[in-house]
Amino acid sequence: MDPRAVMSEVSSVLKGGGVVYGSVSFLEPFHESYFNMSFKAVARLLTENGFKKITIEPGVTSHVLILARLIGLLESDNEKLFSAVGRIVFPLRLLFKTAYFVLELRKRLLGKDLHEFRKKVREHYENIALNLAGHILFSAEKI
Repeated sequence: MDPRAVMSEVSSVLKGGGVVYGSVSFLEPFHESYFNMSFKAVARLLTENGFKKITIEPGVTSHVLILARLIGLLESDNEKLFSAVGRIVFPLRLLFKTAYFVLELRKRLLGKDLHEFRKKVREHYENIALNLAGHILFSAEKI
């Protein structure tokens, strides 16, 4: 199905204040999908259909998906093993959560405003993690 038609239908049946959760393919290795959407396309699609409070997170990176296919994990029914490989090989989210924790701790101890630094870390996260996502997870609230 066309993502625009799907999101239009979701928007038409969801009441104001309702929340949509989903995921879309992006840099996955070959699969049976004809729509690979970047995080910017997801944000635009949600915004154009009357959603706010949009949260977009990277799923597994494309590198992990390719590695998994090469070693045969994608043909396996063992999703826990596949998920563990993703977390071990590319722990980007853990690194960024740790960085935010350190920033907050430093702010509290030193009493300094680190808003600009946090903004740069967030932009860096967006540029690396979301640009390498094998699939993208999202949620948004209907206006």
